[in-house]
Amino acid sequence: MRRTALNLVLLSAIAAVLACSPASDSGSGATSRSSDDRDGYHGLLLAPLEAAPELRARDQDGNRFDRDGRALLFFFGYTNCPDVCPITLADYVRVKELLGERADEVRFAIIAVDPDRDTPEVLRDYLGHFDATFRGLRIDTEEELDATKAAYGVFAGALTEVGETDHAEDYLVSHTDYSFLIDPQGRLAVLFRYGTPPTDIAEDIEKLFT
Repeated sequence: MRRTALNLVLLSAIAAVLACSPASDSGSGATSRSSDDRDGYHGLLLAPLEAAPELRARDQDGNRFDRDGRALLFFFGYTNCPDVCPITLADYVRVKELLGERADEVRFAIIAVDPDRDTPEVLRDYLGHFDATFRGLRIDTEEELDATKAAYGVFAGALTEVGETDHAEDYLVSHTDYSFLIDPQGRLAVLFRYGTPPTDIAEDIEKLFT
């Protein structure tokens, strides 16, 4: 029942973010401030805070992922993404810079929604262009990935079916583009729409530590 309640909270939060988000070019890197501030947060605070859905995944080095008691900022994406994913990761790099010494208390990750192409080697090379400490997470099975996406209210699906193009690797994946922030206690705390300025995200993370 608690997990169902959390799912409903997430779906309601996502709907609120989308309803308050102006239509935008996914490659624009919009910097408008969210209108969904709650308790001084720039992102959408998911109150009351509840334990985040479990992330059973391995990183690009094959290690079972563990937050190690740190906060976690992450999103669902893929390495062939032409705009949202690289922009989001570049924003994460800036968030880490803004956090200074406190950055050691935060982990940053992308959860692969295209695991067939996003092998550990591909993720390692891709993230190396941003920050090698960022984790590229792969869910073990398709069933578990689907369950994880559902738990977080995330959609992801190929825009062109594999095999319908001249090159089997040439397809895009439509996916939910917001970021999640889990606090050090493992609670799902804040939802950020795509394009939230890194300064706002860093301020929200700092606020979680106060």
